[in-house]
Amino acid sequence: MSRLMDPQPKFLPEWRLANQIHYGSAEAERSRSERLTAESKRRIEESGMAAKRMQQDVNKRLGKATSINRDHNRIRSCQSSG
Repeated sequence: MSRLMDPQPKFLPEWRLANQIHYGSAEAERSRSERLTAESKRRIEESGMAAKRMQQDVNKRLGKATSINRDHNRIRSCQSSG
């Protein structure tokens, strides 16, 4: 009787090792990408909030300057009338 041969493995051990290394690298890259995306979103939100605060501050200062100019103009018009 002839002896049956054991089937050869479909993939060599070197291939499996290389595959695991590539998988690990891809997983690390995916993780870095997710962190970068989250950091980018956080910075976008922060810069939007900072811009809004600055705009409110400028509007407040302009409002004060406008009211001072109005008061100054009223005083000048009263002085020229009287």
